[in-house]
Amino acid sequence: MKILCISDQFEGASHSAIEGIFAQYIQSYCESDIVYFSKIKREPEQHGYKITLPYSAKHRGFLRTLSAIVSVDSYDLIIVRNFYSIASQLLAYKQRKFKLAFWETFPHELRRVIEDPRSLRKRLGFWFKNTKNTKILNQCDLFLPVTHAYAPEYYPTLKTPVYILPMGINEAELESKEFKARAYSGVPLKFVYSGTIDQPREVFEIAKAFSKSVGDFQVDFFTQSQNKFVTQIESLQDPRIRVIKGMSRKELLNLLQDYHIGLGLIPPSKLYIASLPTKTIEYAALGVIPLINFLPEYQRMFDQESAFFCDFEEESIKQAIYSILQKRPEELCAMSQCVRQKASQKTYTQIAKNFCEFLRDFL
Repeated sequence: MKILCISDQFEGASHSAIEGIFAQYIQSYCESDIVYFSKIKREPEQHGYKITLPYSAKHRGFLRTLSAIVSVDSYDLIIVRNFYSIASQLLAYKQRKFKLAFWETFPHELRRVIEDPRSLRKRLGFWFKNTKNTKILNQCDLFLPVTHAYAPEYYPTLKTPVYILPMGINEAELESKEFKARAYSGVPLKFVYSGTIDQPREVFEIAKAFSKSVGDFQVDFFTQSQNKFVTQIESLQDPRIRVIKGMSRKELLNLLQDYHIGLGLIPPSKLYIASLPTKTIEYAALGVIPLINFLPEYQRMFDQESAFFCDFEEESIKQAIYSILQKRPEELCAMSQCVRQKASQKTYTQIAKNFCEFLRDFL
């Protein structure tokens, strides 16, 4: 079995799911190559499993450019990640022998509508693109959404077979980290958020709930964002709340082991309703107990023994903070161990193994 994954990443990128599944663990079961793009190179190149194509091929001439260095018909399955323009070009190849799968990770087109819901132009634009994309997906052999809720939510008329290819954790990044026995008594509980701070994520609402809560705790927001929403959090001027400039992935994974509770709260808007963020899984893998809301994928993965749940609104978040602060140290320790076990089901080793077992029957 031979697979080609056409990524949506530029040359030199190290995407955890793409590299974890197709560069590392799937190689134990089949042969796999990955396509990356470059805005500098004008000719295609191949070094081992990595194929680099000019970015212009995304829009036109993709098949011709790729075929200059590899035979597309040598692959049993070609997976396109997020680029509908490439899927369209491959579908136009009438003599294709390979099966075509589309791997979609986030409804990016919907973001524009969420950020400006009053714009009729953006709403019509999203409807047009969603209709067009559905037609493309229905010509593919397989659809690979990242969660169970994704296809029903965004493509309710989809007829193509679906297999869930989720985000997960690369155990190679974590195996060198000896699990620390955290102190849960005699110290302030430490909460952590890592990621983008912007309008759709409504992170300021979370920070505001913390600022109105009574108790001995610390909450740190690690982010690369620099905008008015970050300024709003800083303007709370609460010494228990800090905004810290984001750092490398390796540095952050090391720091996460010092925290007790990870903030995975996400607005239950149409943009995020089918999400299962990688950062929440990474919290769990390091024994950081997630504080999350009732999204379908969260409820599928976690339970009351492994995570704290609340609604995404100020009073509910405040109640959850109060409840967490009342927990006995031994209860928090047990939850930390339980959530690590939950996360062990989301390693790329297991994801790759399950995917290949599915493909043996599908292909």
